[in-house]
Amino acid sequence: ATVDITELLNLSSSNKAFIGMTASTGEAYARFDWISMNYTTFTNFSAEGEPLYYSDFILFGAANVNGTSNSINLASQSINSVSSAWWETQQDITKGFKIDIGIAFMNKTESISPADGIAFVINGNPTLNSSTSLGTSGDTIGYNINNTVALEIDIF
Repeated sequence: ATVDITELLNLSSSNKAFIGMTASTGEAYARFDWISMNYTTFTNFSAEGEPLYYSDFILFGAANVNGTSNSINLASQSINSVSSAWWETQQDITKGFKIDIGIAFMNKTESISPADGIAFVINGNPTLNSSTSLGTSGDTIGYNINNTVALEIDIF
Protein backbone atom coordinates (compact mmCIF):
# COMPACT_ATOMS: atom_id res chain seq x y z
CA ALA A 1 0.00 0.00 0.00
CA THR A 2 1.17 3.50 -0.78
CA VAL A 3 1.08 6.14 1.95
CA ASP A 4 0.91 9.84 1.11
CA ILE A 5 3.08 11.48 3.74
CA THR A 6 1.67 14.93 2.94
CA GLU A 7 -1.78 13.68 3.99
CA LEU A 8 -0.41 12.02 7.14
CA LEU A 9 1.26 15.27 8.15
CA ASN A 10 -1.74 17.40 7.13
CA LEU A 11 0.57 19.67 5.12
CA SER A 12 -0.48 22.83 3.35
CA SER A 13 0.10 23.25 -0.38
CA SER A 14 3.74 24.23 0.29
CA ASN A 15 4.52 20.61 1.30
CA LYS A 16 7.00 21.95 3.87
CA ALA A 17 7.65 20.39 7.25
CA PHE A 18 10.07 20.75 10.13
CA ILE A 19 12.74 18.05 10.58
CA GLY A 20 14.13 17.24 13.99
CA MET A 21 14.79 14.87 16.85
CA THR A 22 12.93 14.23 20.10
CA ALA A 23 14.10 12.32 23.18
CA SER A 24 12.79 11.37 26.57
CA THR A 25 13.62 9.50 29.73
CA GLY A 26 11.14 7.82 32.00
CA GLU A 27 12.04 6.20 35.29
CA ALA A 28 15.69 5.75 34.30
CA TYR A 29 18.56 8.07 33.45
CA ALA A 30 20.01 8.65 30.02
CA ARG A 31 21.85 11.16 27.91
CA PHE A 32 21.48 11.31 24.14
CA ASP A 33 23.88 13.57 22.27
CA TRP A 34 23.09 14.55 18.71
CA ILE A 35 26.62 14.90 17.39
CA SER A 36 26.13 15.72 13.73
CA MET A 37 23.64 16.03 10.90
CA ASN A 38 24.23 16.48 7.17
CA TYR A 39 21.36 17.22 4.80
CA THR A 40 21.33 16.39 1.09
CA THR A 41 18.48 17.00 -1.35
CA PHE A 42 17.27 14.20 -3.61
CA THR A 43 18.75 15.87 -6.68
CA ASN A 44 22.24 15.75 -5.20
CA PHE A 45 22.53 12.42 -3.33
CA SER A 46 26.12 11.89 -4.46
CA ALA A 47 27.28 14.99 -2.55
CA GLU A 48 28.64 14.87 0.99
CA GLY A 49 25.70 16.86 2.27
CA GLU A 50 25.39 20.28 3.78
CA PRO A 51 26.44 20.28 7.44
CA LEU A 52 23.93 21.83 9.80
CA TYR A 53 25.15 23.87 12.74
CA TYR A 54 23.66 24.04 16.21
CA SER A 55 22.60 27.63 15.61
CA ASP A 56 20.32 26.24 12.84
CA PHE A 57 18.12 24.50 15.44
CA ILE A 58 15.35 25.57 17.80
CA LEU A 59 15.50 23.71 21.13
CA PHE A 60 12.61 22.81 23.46
CA GLY A 61 12.36 21.17 26.87
CA ALA A 62 15.62 19.86 28.34
CA ALA A 63 17.60 20.14 25.06
CA ASN A 64 20.75 22.25 25.21
CA VAL A 65 23.97 22.80 23.29
CA ASN A 66 26.92 21.05 24.91
CA GLY A 67 29.94 23.19 24.08
CA THR A 68 32.37 20.62 25.53
CA SER A 69 31.41 17.84 23.12
CA ASN A 70 30.12 20.21 20.41
CA SER A 71 26.73 18.50 20.30
CA ILE A 72 23.08 18.97 21.20
CA ASN A 73 22.22 17.17 24.43
CA LEU A 74 18.73 15.76 23.78
CA ALA A 75 18.02 14.40 27.25
CA SER A 76 19.27 15.52 30.62
CA GLN A 77 20.56 12.88 32.96
CA SER A 78 17.41 12.98 35.05
CA ILE A 79 14.21 10.99 35.17
CA ASN A 80 11.12 12.11 33.22
CA SER A 81 13.06 14.41 30.92
CA VAL A 82 11.73 15.38 27.49
CA SER A 83 13.32 17.47 24.76
CA SER A 84 13.30 18.27 21.07
CA ALA A 85 15.53 20.02 18.54
CA TRP A 86 14.12 21.23 15.21
CA TRP A 87 15.86 22.54 12.13
CA GLU A 88 14.48 26.10 12.01
CA THR A 89 13.99 26.05 8.22
CA GLN A 90 11.03 24.01 6.95
CA GLN A 91 11.88 21.61 4.10
CA ASP A 92 9.80 20.54 1.09
CA ILE A 93 9.58 16.84 1.91
CA THR A 94 8.04 15.90 -1.46
CA LYS A 95 11.38 16.49 -3.22
CA GLY A 96 13.21 13.79 -1.27
CA PHE A 97 16.21 14.11 1.01
CA LYS A 98 18.95 12.13 2.71
CA ILE A 99 20.09 12.80 6.25
CA ASP A 100 23.22 11.43 7.90
CA ILE A 101 22.97 11.64 11.69
CA GLY A 102 25.54 10.90 14.40
CA ILE A 103 24.12 10.06 17.84
CA ALA A 104 25.72 8.95 21.12
CA PHE A 105 23.73 7.06 23.78
CA MET A 106 25.07 7.30 27.33
CA ASN A 107 23.80 6.39 30.77
CA LYS A 108 24.51 8.03 34.08
CA THR A 109 25.90 4.94 35.77
CA GLU A 110 26.91 1.47 34.69
CA SER A 111 24.36 -0.09 37.07
CA ILE A 112 21.30 1.62 35.54
CA SER A 113 20.06 0.85 32.03
CA PRO A 114 19.40 4.01 30.01
CA ALA A 115 15.85 4.79 28.91
CA ASP A 116 13.65 5.59 27.03
CA GLY A 117 14.85 6.61 23.58
CA ILE A 118 15.02 9.10 20.73
CA ALA A 119 13.16 9.64 17.47
CA PHE A 120 13.85 11.27 14.12
CA VAL A 121 10.66 13.24 13.43
CA ILE A 122 9.05 15.03 10.50
CA ASN A 123 6.64 17.63 11.89
CA GLY A 124 3.86 18.99 9.66
CA ASN A 125 2.71 21.74 12.02
CA PRO A 126 2.99 25.23 10.49
CA THR A 127 4.82 26.75 13.47
CA LEU A 128 7.06 25.55 16.29
CA ASN A 129 6.04 26.17 19.89
CA SER A 130 5.88 24.08 23.05
CA SER A 131 2.57 22.42 22.07
CA THR A 132 3.56 21.60 18.45
CA SER A 133 7.17 20.64 19.14
CA LEU A 134 7.36 18.79 22.44
CA GLY A 135 5.49 15.69 23.54
CA THR A 136 5.60 13.94 26.90
CA SER A 137 8.32 11.94 28.61
CA GLY A 138 8.51 8.19 28.91
CA ASP A 139 7.52 5.65 26.27
CA THR A 140 6.13 8.29 23.88
CA ILE A 141 9.76 9.42 23.30
CA GLY A 142 8.61 13.04 23.18
CA TYR A 143 6.99 12.94 19.74
CA ASN A 144 3.35 12.33 20.62
CA ILE A 145 2.52 15.52 18.72
CA ASN A 146 -0.24 15.95 16.12
CA ASN A 147 0.79 15.86 12.44
CA THR A 148 4.10 14.01 12.90
CA VAL A 149 5.77 10.93 11.46
CA ALA A 150 8.67 9.40 13.40
CA LEU A 151 11.39 6.80 13.24
CA GLU A 152 11.82 5.75 16.87
CA ILE A 153 14.93 4.27 18.47
CA ASP A 154 13.57 2.76 21.66
CA ILE A 155 16.28 1.57 24.06
CA PHE A 156 14.07 0.50 26.96
